[in-house]
Amino acid sequence: MPRKRTLSAIEKANRSPTEKLRIQQINRRKAERRYRRKIINNPSEHAKDRAASRRANMTEEDKAAAKEKQRAYNATYYLCHRDSILHAAMQKRARAYIDKHGESMFWRSYPHRVVKLRKEDNSN
Repeated sequence: MPRKRTLSAIEKANRSPTEKLRIQQINRRKAERRYRRKIINNPSEHAKDRAASRRANMTEEDKAAAKEKQRAYNATYYLCHRDSILHAAMQKRARAYIDKHGESMFWRSYPHRVVKLRKEDNSN
């Protein structure tokens, strides 16, 4: 016995070509917005995908040159990124403490200290 079609399926089948095109454009815009939102919410993943696709087409010499260029950039602009680097280090240390002692001990007795970039040299 054939399945009965719903009214929405019948309406969809009876659409004119211009109506189909208009709905297709609306759906494309929705998909574009979803994709943009996904990239905005997780930019690092998108950047990793782009970098991976670039690396896949590189030769070994190009990879070594790109790695050296990245090292030079990191050394030059270290001070610009020091806050994020220090924050990541603090997070790593806190996670290790939680793994070892538990979360309740972390909130009760963990030394929540402020990390300084470098020590002052007072030996005049």
